[in-house]
Amino acid sequence: MADKYWQGGAAAVANEWRATPANVEVGDVFTLTCAGVSVSFTATAATVANVTAGLTAAWNASTHPAHEEVTAVDDTTWVTLTADDAGNPVVIAGSATNGGATDDQTLTVAEQTAATGPNHIDEPENWSGGSLPVDDDVIYIQTGTPEIYYGSLSTVDPSALYIEEGVTIGLPDWHVDPDDVTSGYVEYRDTHIPIGSASPGAYYIDQPAMCFLDVGTTQPVVYCKSISSEVTDGAAVQITGSGSGIEIHLESGRFWTDKATTVANIGRQNNTVGTTTVAELEGSNATVTCYQGDAYTASPSTKLVVSGEDARVHFTGGAACPLGVAANGGEIVMENAAPIHVLVSDFTALHILPGSTLTCAEPNLSCAVDTLHLYKTCEVYDPHGVLDCTNDIELEQCTLADITFRSAADQNFDYNQYAGA
Repeated sequence: MADKYWQGGAAAVANEWRATPANVEVGDVFTLTCAGVSVSFTATAATVANVTAGLTAAWNASTHPAHEEVTAVDDTTWVTLTADDAGNPVVIAGSATNGGATDDQTLTVAEQTAATGPNHIDEPENWSGGSLPVDDDVIYIQTGTPEIYYGSLSTVDPSALYIEEGVTIGLPDWHVDPDDVTSGYVEYRDTHIPIGSASPGAYYIDQPAMCFLDVGTTQPVVYCKSISSEVTDGAAVQITGSGSGIEIHLESGRFWTDKATTVANIGRQNNTVGTTTVAELEGSNATVTCYQGDAYTASPSTKLVVSGEDARVHFTGGAACPLGVAANGGEIVMENAAPIHVLVSDFTALHILPGSTLTCAEPNLSCAVDTLHLYKTCEVYDPHGVLDCTNDIELEQCTLADITFRSAADQNFDYNQYAGA
């Protein structure tokens, strides 16, 4: 086991591709594709040179931002496509469609020189000692080091991974054209950097500028303090992968995952979100099961604890808390979330956004809310009348007819006061 430090600084090498046409007939169509956008040339002569000249001109005439990052050169027997910025990898594909007598035309596209440089995580020269991390190493990615945009450590299981404040790992979903900030394209390269093979140790993530990781089939334990990111316009920390579980301990900030979450502790100590904490869970497949007490306990409790008037927990994009939520102050926001089961609570505010459901199913447990904010198409399920709104119910840009209520006759507030509102 060794300590490995990310340093960056490797020399940048330009990415180069070669497109070679063959078996050309007049009318055959040859196509190059990058970033989901294609350029084509239809052969006007039955020669390879005719196609290489035509494809070169078509590519260099394209105004798509991804194409403008690559220059094509006609080498007569093939087209050479080179990324303008050394270190910037591109992905180019080719195809050919019959337009002549015989359907045997081809366009073979192959990478000749792979890109590498100071932003590639799989470049040995970017690491302390001039070698890549291996299994059981402790990896440090520290404040002030170069951004990590490309590459993979998918075969490496570190015993621990430390990502410090301000670090950038991964690519935003939208690539901004450096020559025109109003233009760009949907990022077609991998946006999340693979780290972890089978059984990595814990990942410690402390307020990065952006941290997009792909943990594959692994189930790491992630301790995270996050911030909202101007770069991503959303969660600064995102973890994806093909496995079924991940363990999250979120001290504060926003966290997104499409892995089925097996454990989520909100707040580092005793699952408690403190008075200055903003905690948000997001994820298309996240099923949040909360544990009470020490982060290492194996005994599940029945609730997620939220305390402090300024605390905020945001369940969105299918996230859920099937074992229930308990609160002492604080704010809960439900946005397109699975039904959240509320137990003993004293919410400062509770927002039920469109498409979400609030469930108060326990007959002997109160659910007190200073202000309940209801949005169009949300549902409130209160069969025992335990939901008690101390101050008010706010209908947010909707009327009573837009809300689905399933409740008892003895609820502690009168929905009908909003009739015709």
